[in-house]
Amino acid sequence: MLWLHVVDGARLRRLSTEQLPQIRQPSDLMTLVRTNVKLKPFESWFKQAIHGYFTSSDEACAAWHQLAIQNGRRTLSPPVQGTTPGWLKGVFIASIAMLCSTLYFMIKS
Repeated sequence: MLWLHVVDGARLRRLSTEQLPQIRQPSDLMTLVRTNVKLKPFESWFKQAIHGYFTSSDEACAAWHQLAIQNGRRTLSPPVQGTTPGWLKGVFIASIAMLCSTLYFMIKS
């Protein structure tokens, strides 16, 4: 649903005004996917996702990644475990320092 909102939000909102989301049929969503140029290559994935064929999010991610590679789309590389960017560490340390100084001045006053 998130991809439909991002890529084709206007038509999804129009469909939502015509039908309540609770009574919207999977075929209505698949029509949106089929008629959208950006989502058309991923039609098989959306069909599986909408009909609940994936057993886990890992399986769905792997299928999406495979389709993206087949369609010549770049995919994000998996995150490197255990590394935190230096700038993020610096911002965290600065925020702790500001918190400590604020607490110090509040207690001192």
